[in-house]
Order: sequence, then structure tokens, then C-alpha cells
Amino acid sequence: LIADQSVAMLQQARGEVNGGKVRRETAEDGADATVFLCEGAYFENEEAPLFVRGDYVNGVCTNFETEAYGMPVGNAFATDITVDDVPVDKVWAVYSPPEGDIVFYDESSNLLRGDAVIHFGHNNEVDLDLSVKISSVSNLATLSLGTNEE
Repeated sequence: LIADQSVAMLQQARGEVNGGKVRRETAEDGADATVFLCEGAYFENEEAPLFVRGDYVNGVCTNFETEAYGMPVGNAFATDITVDDVPVDKVWAVYSPPEGDIVFYDESSNLLRGDAVIHFGHNNEVDLDLSVKISSVSNLATLSLGTNEE
């Protein structure tokens, strides 16, 4: 369930960013402003994934806000996160306007390069072997069950 929700969350974010989702606001000078949105997922070791939304400003995603997504995942959580085979404790995986490319940010807002893999565990299922691979080449998230990909 947790891996399925992660893929669904990323698919929804991709569709909304590719569709040009924006937030309208009033600038300090009173003029109307349009801010394009970045959307995706936030993953942190020992935590359930969260939906993330941020602003796309000057070619960078910033001002991330997170919220729960889908059904409660119970005792499921991320157990291992890598980007380009380098372990990280936290990663923001967001689709970025205008092309809808996936980009990764670390906890210091540094842009990370490569593909991300998030492995999941569950307190009640010690043999759970699920992961999500997020490709920066295809901009897709795929679910992996053990050694077989769906």
C-alpha cells in the first residue's frame, strides 16, 4: 500500500505540473501574480511519504509544504533512500515546470542528480520488500516488488 500510494502521489503530481498548475497571488505592489507550482513527494527515513508542493521561482523549486496523501499507511515507512546510489536521509522528489522534469533536492535544498530509489518497510511485515524507483531520465516512478518490477 505505501509503495502504491507513493507511485500514485507522483503520478498525480506529474499530471498537475504538466497541466500547468499555478497559484494566483497578489504581489507587494498590488499587481496580480501567477506562480507555477512544483509538486511531488517528500521521503524521509523512518517516516511515511508525504505529498509536497512548492513554488517554481527563477528556475528553482522552493517553499515546500507537505501534507498527508491517501489512506493512512499504518506502520509503514521508508527504510532506505538513495539518489544516484548515494544514501540520503531525506529527499524531495518534485516535478518541475515548464517541462515537468523530475528533480531531487536534499535537506539543504541542494539539487541532486541521478535516479532515486526508496525502499519501504513495515513494523508488522519483516519480509516486506517493496521499493519505488524514480527515474530522472523517463520522469516516471515504478513500483518494485522484490526483484520483479511492475
